[in-house]
Amino acid sequence: MSDLISYKEITGDPAELKELQTVLNSVPDFTRRSRGDEQGPANAEEVFRQVPEGIAPEFKVVYGLYFNHRMVGYIDIIKGYPDDRTAFIGNLVIAEDVQGAGLGSEAMKDIEKQIRSWEGCERIRIGILRTNDFVQNFWRKMGFRKISDSTNYESGSLKTKIFFMEKSLKAFAHPKSPGPAQQSSNNQNNNSNNNRRPNKKPHQNRSGRNHNPERQQPHHNQDALEPIEAPVRDQQHEAGETAPAVVHYQDPQDAE
Repeated sequence: MSDLISYKEITGDPAELKELQTVLNSVPDFTRRSRGDEQGPANAEEVFRQVPEGIAPEFKVVYGLYFNHRMVGYIDIIKGYPDDRTAFIGNLVIAEDVQGAGLGSEAMKDIEKQIRSWEGCERIRIGILRTNDFVQNFWRKMGFRKISDSTNYESGSLKTKIFFMEKSLKAFAHPKSPGPAQQSSNNQNNNSNNNRRPNKKPHQNRSGRNHNPERQQPHHNQDALEPIEAPVRDQQHEAGETAPAVVHYQDPQDAE
C-alpha cells in the first residue's frame, strides 16, 4: 500500500457515508461535468448502493481513499460487469483541495493490485463522459486504451456522449521451454562457446526488487471531519489528472 494514500472498503456504516458525502460535496466541478448544472452533489447512500440493472448488490465494492487518516476520495467498482472477466470502474474521485499531488495515480496502482487478485478477472474497463474527457491523459498513463466510439448519454439537464477505455490484466506468456533436440543443440553451442576467448566482457542483466509489504488498514477517525493540509504538489502530475470520473454503467457494445 502506498505511503501517500491508503484505502479501505466502505461497508455502509453511517460514519463512513457521512465522510463519503463530504467528499461528494467537495467536488462541484465534477458534479457539473457529470450531473449537469441543475443537479446537486450525488447522495452517498446512492453511490454506495447503486448497481447496473441485473447486477446483485454484492458485486459492487466501494473503497474510501484516505490521506492523513481522512477520507479524501473514493472509487467504486462492479465485479463481473459487463461480463464475468471484467471489473468496471464507476467513479474515481479525489477531493478538489488535494488534487494534483498524485493521490489518484497512487490509489489506482493499489486498487489495480487488488483487482488482479480477483479470480477470473482479466481486464478493467471505464467509461468517460465527453464533458469530462480531459481525464483521458490520466487513464492513458495508467495503461488504458480506447475501445469504443461515443454513444449518447443523458443525466438531468446534462446531454453529452460517453466512450469506453480498457486495460488488460493478462500477464505476458512465458517463453516455451526448449524440447530435447533444442536443448542438445544449445548444449553443443554452449560447449563450443566456452572454448572461445570472449572479445569483450559479457553484459550483466540488472534486476530490481519488488517490495510488497503486508497491507494494513488505515487508522480511521469517525468523528466530525477537520480541515487537512493538502499534500505537496508533484509537478509530474498534471492538474486535474487525479479526478477522473465516470457515472454511467453501460455496455460498450451498445455504442455506435
